This record gives sequence, structure tokens and C-alpha cells, in this order.
Amino acid sequence: MTILGVLFAIWEFLVAAAPLLEAIGTAIVGIFAALIELAKITAVITLILGAIEILFDPRGKQRIGNLLANIVGGGLGAASVLVKDLAPSLDGVRESLSTQITSTGAALRTALQVDFEPFVKAALSAQQDAFKTLAASTPENALDTASLAFTTAFGEGLSSFAASAAFEALLPEKLNTLNGIGPILAKLAGFDEVAGEVIGPLYKNAFGKSLEYKYAAQFKPDFPSESNAVEWHARRLDKGWKLEDVFAVSGLKSQFEEAYVASAYTAISVRSLIRAFVDVPLPIAKLRDTMEFTGNRPQDIDLMIEAMQLQSVSSLRAQYISAVMTSAERGTLTTQEVSDAITQSGQITDATQLAQLTIAVRKLEQLAEIYRKSITEAYTTGQITDAEYLPQLEAIGIAQADAEAHYAVDSIKVRGKQLSAETRAAARAAAALQRAEIQAALAAFRSS
Repeated sequence: MTILGVLFAIWEFLVAAAPLLEAIGTAIVGIFAALIELAKITAVITLILGAIEILFDPRGKQRIGNLLANIVGGGLGAASVLVKDLAPSLDGVRESLSTQITSTGAALRTALQVDFEPFVKAALSAQQDAFKTLAASTPENALDTASLAFTTAFGEGLSSFAASAAFEALLPEKLNTLNGIGPILAKLAGFDEVAGEVIGPLYKNAFGKSLEYKYAAQFKPDFPSESNAVEWHARRLDKGWKLEDVFAVSGLKSQFEEAYVASAYTAISVRSLIRAFVDVPLPIAKLRDTMEFTGNRPQDIDLMIEAMQLQSVSSLRAQYISAVMTSAERGTLTTQEVSDAITQSGQITDATQLAQLTIAVRKLEQLAEIYRKSITEAYTTGQITDAEYLPQLEAIGIAQADAEAHYAVDSIKVRGKQLSAETRAAARAAAALQRAEIQAALAAFRSS
């Protein structure tokens, strides 16, 4: 069914109902016309009588007023009774029209949707196609784009005018009120929207914003934003005003105010908290509350608290493990005892293995140092010769260069001791000679 067929069906329905509608309309118009004529005649008579009463009777003004009140009140009362009597007939007409519209409404709606869909698609496609080839919007090309939008909207607006003109030319005058497609197409043209987007910014920036500044400075109506207000409150800057004053005009629902205020405070860094608690008990509940406020996940909070518990005694644990390792190096603790001690301290398996390796290396170094010292003692006491010194050190894995360095030090000490002994012997001999010479000189002096 085409749209002309639908409109013709509507026309036939209205033509069929025309006698009834015309009869009712004529009756109603006749009633109101009679009332108007009666009011006119009554008004003329009232004016004449009123003039006579006012001119010749001191109480005429009051009586004329009463007469007018009675006439107007009576007319309205008669009209009220008339409308009440006609109400059942009018209700029947309403029910008849409602039944006709209900029975044919679904078919009309479906037909109109089918016929109207091409118009809508064409209008929307014209809007989209006009801008498909345009580049990205910039301040430089904005006016050209706006001109294109105006041109497109103007064309669509003329199309809607043509549709209305065709509708009025094809259909009788009484059906012109059913012209719905013309206004709808005019709305789809978007001319008002384009004008608002183009002229609105022009007016706003030409004088609108300046007027906003002017009147804002004059009347000072603004409150601070909620974010600024809660930040000032968090920094204890709410002097001379209350946070409730801002919330009262902000529009924020009351159930969100407490959370909004709390969000303005700065959370403590978790890293600084870890460093703050060393070798002291941890306030677990307070730490959990702080980390929840910083926005950490529940599983991350549990992990962090466990790490903080280990970190808080890290210095004592390090001292304990160092003592254990030293004891193991000196042979006091066995390998298993070292492993148990490290595990009890909360260290992982890899840490235990590394500790065992560290102990083994330190033990080897300790033994090598003891053996080197024994070689030094034997050399300095003459128990081994220079030729035997280097092979003795190299035998336990000391590199040749290191062995030669140790030999150089020890040989200097031995040679130094020998030179020192010879020097002291020569000094003693010289001193003895000098004493002998002095004594001989004294003896010769006495004998003379």
C-alpha cells in the first residue's frame, strides 16, 4: 500500500463520519451562537437600564451590578447544564472514533512505516555523504565545512517544503492537517542544529563569555568545585566556611559525600611503611587499612604484610645467619644444623644452599690462610729453605704469582732480621773498641 492509498483510506473514513461530525459541530456552534446573541441583547438592555438607574436612582449602581451578576451567572449555569446534557452523546462520538482508529491504526502504522522508510534513509544518507570526503576538522577549514552543512540542510529543507506543497495540492483542504511527512523531513534537515553549532560559538565567543565574566564578577554566584573543596578540607584550609555548604549546592547525593571527602587525603607510601618498622611489632590492622586506602588488591595486601613481617626483623635475622655461618666455618656447627637454622629464620631453600656454599668457600680460605702462615713460620725459623718455599704453597693450590708475592714478603722479613743482627753486632764491637780506647787513654793519663 502506498502512502497515497493510505491517505485516501483516511479521507474515506473522514467523509463517512462527516455527517455525524457536522451535525454535532453545527449543534454546538448553534448553541454557543445563541448564547452570544443573547449576551449581546442582554448587554444592550443592561446598558440602557443601567444608565437610567445610575442617572435617576442613588441605589442604581448597586442594582445594575446585581443585574449583571445574575445575567452572567444564569448564562454560565445554562451553558453548564447544556454541556452536561450533551455529554453522553459526545462520549458516544468519542467511543466511535476511538474504535475506528484502534481497528485501523495498526495497518496504517505499518503502511506508513514502509512508505516513510525511504524518505528517512535518503535524508540521513544525504547528510552523511556530504561529509565523507572531508579531511580532519581544523580551525582553518571549519567555516568551509559549516557552509557545506548549511547547504545540505538548506537542500533538505526545500525538499520538505516541496513535500508539503505536493500534499496540499493533491488532497482536499480538510486533510492538510494530516501532513506529517513535511515537518518530519524539515526536522531531519537539521538546519536549526547547524545554525546552533555555527552561530552559537560565534555569539558565545564574540560577547557571551565576556558577559559571563562580567556578571560573574558582579554577582559572584560560583561555589568551588567538589574536588577543590574536599582538597582544601583535607589540607585543613576550611576556615570561615564549611564543606557542607559546597555539598548543599553541588548536587552530589549525600551517600557519596563521605567517600568523596576521604578520597582527598593523600595515602602513605607503602615503601616508606616498610622502612618504618624495623625490629618492632607490626600494627597489622592499621597497615591493612592504609594499604586498602592506597587502592591495593586484597591478595597484594596479604603478600605485602607477609613481606613486611620478614623485613621488620631483617637486621636481626642477618646477624643470626652471620653468627651461624661463622660457627660453621670454625667447625662448631654441622651442615645439617646450618640448614635447619637458616630454614627456621624464614629463608628460602636457595638461600640455604648459598649459605652452605659460602661456608665451604670461607672454610677453604681459612685453611689456606692457616697453611700459608705455617709456611711463613717454618721459613722464618729456618725449617725450610728458599728453594722449598714456593713448591710448598703451590702444593695447596695457591697460584704461582700469589706464592711469589708471599715469598717476597717473608724473604724481606728474614733478610731484614739478618741485616739487623749484623748491624747490631758491629755496633756492639765498635762500642767495645771505643770503651777500650777510652780506658787505655785514662790509664796512660793516670800513669803520667
